[in-house]
Amino acid sequence: MVAYVHWTGRIDFALQATDLTENPAVGVLANPVYGVNSSLGLPGALDLAGDLLALALEKVRSDI
Repeated sequence: MVAYVHWTGRIDFALQATDLTENPAVGVLANPVYGVNSSLGLPGALDLAGDLLALALEKVRSDI
């Protein structure tokens, strides 16, 4: 899985902070698999979630 959607509207992504440029709308988690998250309640969050999902999928493809 590349993303985990919480019932609260938060999405954890199978990325690490080192995979991204710094963004205040992206939280950093201390999880070895799901290292960053974002909330769908923020302005522009759906676009950001789509970008993070595409990046996570690209990372999986490159690891295969």
